[in-house]
Amino acid sequence: NPIVLDSFALAGTRAVWTVGSGSNEESDLDVVLGQPGKPDKTVDSLASTGGAVNTTPANFHVPAAGYGNVLVWGLPHTSSDFDTTAAAVRRLVDGRKGSVPHAGEATAIAVNGQRVAIAHGSSVFVRNVLSGTLVRSFAAGAPVSEVALTATNVFALTKGAILSTTISGVPLGPIRVPKGSHELSASSSGVVFAVGRTV
Repeated sequence: NPIVLDSFALAGTRAVWTVGSGSNEESDLDVVLGQPGKPDKTVDSLASTGGAVNTTPANFHVPAAGYGNVLVWGLPHTSSDFDTTAAAVRRLVDGRKGSVPHAGEATAIAVNGQRVAIAHGSSVFVRNVLSGTLVRSFAAGAPVSEVALTATNVFALTKGAILSTTISGVPLGPIRVPKGSHELSASSSGVVFAVGRTV
């Protein structure tokens, strides 16, 4: 049976979310676009060998983010009996779909204006969402689970700290957080994260 997964994002009046399903031998995931006055539309589909019978269902993770007129989502590398899909970061700008050049795989993603922050492993890259031009990168020194992006700063959540740097490349002091912290959002006024049921 289809299940709605926890990845979703809103930009203006457009939203994307993921819907997963599985069979005995395959796991599938659709990225769906919704907007007022139009039917929901599948904009990306993933399939991976692994289902209930062989007890290896795919653990798809498709991070998504939105800001203004820009929606972005990250597709993992997948492989099935019929097809192989390379990792990519997709974009939807004013309703026009494309891929962010040079982006690769994203384990976490954030967007602000025409810039997208992409985390992969312990590295964070900020790129222009249209051209893919690298604006800033930094190494967090530990796996990054979430990223946040403002007009001036980029933030990365690791196991015990929020690390950050300015877009111009000036490192900012780490913010120590409890282990198990999750979710991350930022503005010019500060950052928010969650610990259990507390924000």
